[in-house]
Amino acid sequence: MILKQKRNFEALIADTFGYVKEYAAHFFPTMLRVNAFYLILMCVMAYFAFTLSYPDINGISGLKINMNPGGFGFKDIMPSLNIANSQLSGMPWAIPLLMVGYLFLMAGFVVFMAFTPSYMILQEKNGREPSFGEIVSFLKHRAGKLILYCLGILLMSIPVLVILIPTIIFLAISIVGIILIPLVFLFIMLMSSLMLYAYISDERTGFFESMDIAWRIIRRSFWKTMIANGLIYIVTAALAWFPRSFASAFANINTPGLVFLGVLFAFFSLLLHFVISAFYNVNVGLIYFSSETDRKGFS
Repeated sequence: MILKQKRNFEALIADTFGYVKEYAAHFFPTMLRVNAFYLILMCVMAYFAFTLSYPDINGISGLKINMNPGGFGFKDIMPSLNIANSQLSGMPWAIPLLMVGYLFLMAGFVVFMAFTPSYMILQEKNGREPSFGEIVSFLKHRAGKLILYCLGILLMSIPVLVILIPTIIFLAISIVGIILIPLVFLFIMLMSSLMLYAYISDERTGFFESMDIAWRIIRRSFWKTMIANGLIYIVTAALAWFPRSFASAFANINTPGLVFLGVLFAFFSLLLHFVISAFYNVNVGLIYFSSETDRKGFS
């Protein structure tokens, strides 16, 4: 599939699914290899969450009993913030270990976040599917920029929230405004995702320059871009409910089960999350490469 070409609305939708279908045999195994450490670490953290962080865990051999009716979510595999009254309080080594684990989780999440952009950027540059080694090398060379990107987004979120909160309150007073609220969030997600593509595609591209590139891409074909990306997001959000639906089987466990089942479920939930998120990230990549703006931000 040619990435850098003009696409209309229908092509942005069709090529998103077409790309995943065409390259799935190479894309997903490579994704798992690159993110293997992140996946394993999440499962390890899930084990500690199941066995240490909840008062309704049967020691080392039980799942969480009487889970919330809403089912199992990613918040359920993270240790409780109220660890002072949990079993961790008697293990002084556990809290520093968990803090280190969280830092590694953050690093793993950044790698996961950057995988699809790196894959598509290298594919467009080399004209073929990138190898595992090429992706790892690319991520290593862009590690500094990824850190700066995360810090930049974090700092930008402060003024954005200052503006966003009163804007949402203002929009919520009318029916039209309520309809526009999801559009605001979709815009922010798309803008930040396009910035990542633009920022790591070329070492010479600065953070604020990537912001300008992302804005020009969206502005040039605003409704086509927003609606196409929004539809893909709705599809991925709907698919994301499958892990929670499957987890409803664990919602009213009255007898202890095996921790292994909980960790195994966390593992398969993450695998499914990898697959589902790929559709949205690929759609953003196609929007980036098929934009009609100038190619200043492309390598």
